[in-house]
Amino acid sequence: MKNSVSILITISILFFLQSCFTPRSVLIVKPSDENIEWNQGRAIFMETKDDIQTRIGYEDYDKKHLIFNVEITNLGNEKVVISPENTFLTDQNGYRRITAINPEQMIFDMEVESSKKEAARRNGAIAGGILVTAAVVTDIATNDGKNCRNDYWYYSDNDNTPPPKPITDLSSFWKEETLRRTDLMPGYRIHGRVLFNRLDHLKVLNINFPIGDLIFEASYNQQVIKP
Repeated sequence: MKNSVSILITISILFFLQSCFTPRSVLIVKPSDENIEWNQGRAIFMETKDDIQTRIGYEDYDKKHLIFNVEITNLGNEKVVISPENTFLTDQNGYRRITAINPEQMIFDMEVESSKKEAARRNGAIAGGILVTAAVVTDIATNDGKNCRNDYWYYSDNDNTPPPKPITDLSSFWKEETLRRTDLMPGYRIHGRVLFNRLDHLKVLNINFPIGDLIFEASYNQQVIKP
């Protein structure tokens, strides 16, 4: 009887797990133009206008973002201002749908959130220390000095270490890996990642990267596969 109950419980748990977890959607993003270059499996749109050369390529995605890699070379004699937060995405009808995520704003928001969490953690540790001290004092006072013990409390950030965060949840990614606002001097090149929030319902993704009065473009077809 017990074995039957155990088997039934096991089957119920497996059924419950299968009903709760579904495969994540898979994105396929392909260039809609054949006038491209290939580099390590990635399609690169290269364009030169008025002594400015750009190379735009789709790189990857995560649960929240579409990630593109952008390289700009200043072939002219004057500096150009690179403002990746002005990059925007349009659909197949040319309607502007979304602008790129501003890395400077992301870094600021993450620092504010980190500051709040640190304050909460410290306040929690202080409150915990007060409760521990009160408990120890009460224990010593109630056993009349007999069978006294030393209580050691060890706090470690490494206890119950959570799984690694997605790379886009790390401030270091936004500080070091993204393309940020830059004065690009003559003869210099810069590259980095530009991110958009995902728009899975769009079948066409047209990337528009403004530099001064110029706009550099890259066009992709998007397909969502739900296994």
